Amino acid sequence: MYHDEVIDRRFRVLLFDCRPVRALPALLLLTLAGCPAGDSAGTRQPTAVTAGRPGSAADPVQSGLGLLRRGDLEGAEPHLLEGLRRSPHDPRLLEALGLVYARTDRWRKAEEMYRASLEAMPGRAGALLGLATVLIDTGRYPEALQVLEDVRRADPDNPAPQVKQALLLMRTARSVEAAAAARAVIGRRPREVEAHYVLGLALEDQGDLEGAAAAFGRAAELDPGHLGALSHLQTVAVRRRRPEAAERFRQAHRAALLRRRVEERVRGHRLKGVEAFNRADYATALVEFEAIARQDPDDFQVHLYLGSTLIALERRSEARAAIGRSLQLQPRNERALMELGRLEAMEEHLDAAVSALRQAIVINPEFAEPHYYLAGIHAARGEAAAADDERRRYQELRARSQGAAMEIVAPGMGVKAR
Repeated sequence: MYHDEVIDRRFRVLLFDCRPVRALPALLLLTLAGCPAGDSAGTRQPTAVTAGRPGSAADPVQSGLGLLRRGDLEGAEPHLLEGLRRSPHDPRLLEALGLVYARTDRWRKAEEMYRASLEAMPGRAGALLGLATVLIDTGRYPEALQVLEDVRRADPDNPAPQVKQALLLMRTARSVEAAAAARAVIGRRPREVEAHYVLGLALEDQGDLEGAAAAFGRAAELDPGHLGALSHLQTVAVRRRRPEAAERFRQAHRAALLRRRVEERVRGHRLKGVEAFNRADYATALVEFEAIARQDPDDFQVHLYLGSTLIALERRSEARAAIGRSLQLQPRNERALMELGRLEAMEEHLDAAVSALRQAIVINPEFAEPHYYLAGIHAARGEAAAADDERRRYQELRARSQGAAMEIVAPGMGVKAR
């Protein structure tokens, strides 16, 4: 339901409680209580928003980048400019200012900053993608397509430039090529929502209404609040003379719009909840997430947040109920299944834990963290070879995920395909 904003969309945070859990057997405690490899004890995986203080006034770089990640463009700009005055060739600051200018429709200055970042560090994927976005937004499509090719070479595992390229091919009336590009992304990343959406646009343009309905339907399945997919599902149903389906999608689109409005109202609660959770202030996080749940009780994500927070507070029966509610609202929710698996392990229900974690992997084979917890369970059972296999798989997926990550994450940095 938070599709258009990375700060919002699917709240990409691994809500792990990294403290020891007293109820676990000793060996399982050692393997599950710590954080995944590469994180020091007591830390968590990065959230979509870097929570906490963005930096001190004496550190303009950290202050500016921190505020940018929090979505405060106006607050970030003077800090970034001061940082750039001190380090005029820092590609991070140049890229960050490019983002600020692009998001505030100062296209010429944005382009200058992105190109300067690329002069300082040729092939920098974030700057290339930002430059491509500016070129697209100013109607310079041939240049944008060339830059997107450069992004793909610089960061081949990043789906964002590939999806943007497919969308741009659609805008230039090249639907056959757009479909091929979208299918290429889906072949590597079957859960890439926007790739399914662009494929639907291309197939609809070609008159393949059945294929378009399937592609839009998959996008809506992966992101139930995807307004574009729901809108086109309604249109396609009308064209296929299926009035009942069209009405169903119309209602779903209307409900998604209403949820979007609710989301705007509760955005402050969510940000405060994220920040509180990440600084281990679970009582405050609980208050903020409960405020969201009261206003939007059918938000499957907020029940997941509540479950993770209640696990951290060791209120496990309540956590189980919250995670269960999340799964009731969205059964194909791999993060909720992972949290359920973690909860089962804490309560020494190891078979149930394995089952939940395996279900999470079936839903999303690219999801690394369930393998980490499975490794811990196998180690606790003395199954060294299986533990090693799961640990290797976890490390492989983590490395792949990190390689595709954008360095700067801020509101609106997601691919907007509609």
